[in-house]
Amino acid sequence: MASSPLPTLAPTIESSGIVTKTYAEILLSLMASFRAIYGEDVYLEADSQDGQWLSVIALAIYDCGQMAAGIFRFSQPTYAQGENLSALAIQSGIVRLSPSHSTATGTIIGQPGLEITEGTVQDLSGNLWNLPTSVTIPGSGEKSVTVTAQSPGAITADIGSIRTVNTRFRGWDSFSNTTAALPGSPVETDSALRHRMRLSNGLAATTTKASMLAAVLAVSGSGSETAHATILENDTSALVGSLPPHSVCVITSSVDSTAIIKALGRTKPPGCQLVADPLNEGYIEGTYTDRYGIPTTIRYLQLSTVPIAIKIQLRKGPGYIPATETLIKETVSNFINTYLDIGDDVIYYQIKAIASLMQSPEGRSFTITLLSINRSGGSFFSDDVGILYSEMATCTPDSVTITIL
Repeated sequence: MASSPLPTLAPTIESSGIVTKTYAEILLSLMASFRAIYGEDVYLEADSQDGQWLSVIALAIYDCGQMAAGIFRFSQPTYAQGENLSALAIQSGIVRLSPSHSTATGTIIGQPGLEITEGTVQDLSGNLWNLPTSVTIPGSGEKSVTVTAQSPGAITADIGSIRTVNTRFRGWDSFSNTTAALPGSPVETDSALRHRMRLSNGLAATTTKASMLAAVLAVSGSGSETAHATILENDTSALVGSLPPHSVCVITSSVDSTAIIKALGRTKPPGCQLVADPLNEGYIEGTYTDRYGIPTTIRYLQLSTVPIAIKIQLRKGPGYIPATETLIKETVSNFINTYLDIGDDVIYYQIKAIASLMQSPEGRSFTITLLSINRSGGSFFSDDVGILYSEMATCTPDSVTITIL
């Protein structure tokens, strides 16, 4: 029991950050103040009216302290979340990447002259897709249209899987998508946005290379959940690999070529040429003209993604449940998509360790007897998968196939 009141009940700012008083500390301090006024023999236990009133006051003070601590912490990107983090990002010149919707092309079959307004169709997974606002079926009885997923994000649909007419119109017979869906992108997560904010601090960096990389990463609208970029540099007077002397090669996942060309044009140092590997025909070239009208040729490489597929054979043990299969698929794909960056090889024993769920209780319920990997639809091998300097491995849970012995 506190013998004297605390010097203050308010939060304090110390070297470790903001420090708040606990509810118990506040209550004991209020009791000490109460006894100093009314005498040490006053009864303040929980079944007394005075004790209950002091509890109400202590809780109010505690709540205010927690609110102050939240405001203090949420003013920092490390702790901020949601809209608050988006607002902080804007102050740094960064905009959270907006989600986009998947699209697919399909054919409507129905009565000629029929007008379909606000029509919707459904895929085999139950996702709804919107037709254009108004569609009129021509005399041939068939009409090709583009449908858009109602929900944002990377919604996939194979050819022929969007085939249920959801909004009924007399004379509308059927619909089927003739192309696989082009997946959209989800809204940028808080962790991905924090990552871009940290990198953007390099815009005022003392090294030109750091400034160039930060400028590229700061480009919004990359079309992916997280922007990826790297810079290869040859600062020698000799040819290094395919890089000419005193040159850099920029590789980025951004699809906004106009913004990338502008970002590189503003940060490229004089006397240093931007090049692309002459063996790679996928580079992008453009011209940046500065405010004095001086043009500069800008070249960079578009990052190539490498689809990774994995086959796993496992033997069930005690405690194995069907949900473990889903957990394995999601854990493996998340590792490849999150922890492997541009140019990182897919290491066989890393994947096997991740798939074994060694850090989870579920990992004790099975044993992996065989694991093989392929890249881009090639053959499966129980070996590492090499990734080029301008590539990055990607994987979806559906690309992980599990066979149970």
